[in-house]
Amino acid sequence: AALGSSFCIFVKRDGTIVYANDGLRELFPHARYSDSQALEALFEEGGVSKNDRERLMASIYSGTAERIVLPIRHATTRETQDYILT
Repeated sequence: AALGSSFCIFVKRDGTIVYANDGLRELFPHARYSDSQALEALFEEGGVSKNDRERLMASIYSGTAERIVLPIRHATTRETQDYILT
């Protein structure tokens, strides 16, 4: 699932992350991945705009496909990098 990707996550429709590989854990080392709405919290921490967070969460809730380019701030270096989420 993460072939050629910086990170891979699987999320239930309620926003709970059920799987995260080491790439996501590197971006957000202090996150707890079993919390309800964990994905929303990670994006807030990463500095993703509210509009982009809402678009992605709406896609997850509805089970539809969405391609969003998100600038995410690394948890430790605080540098911003663009990630494409599908």
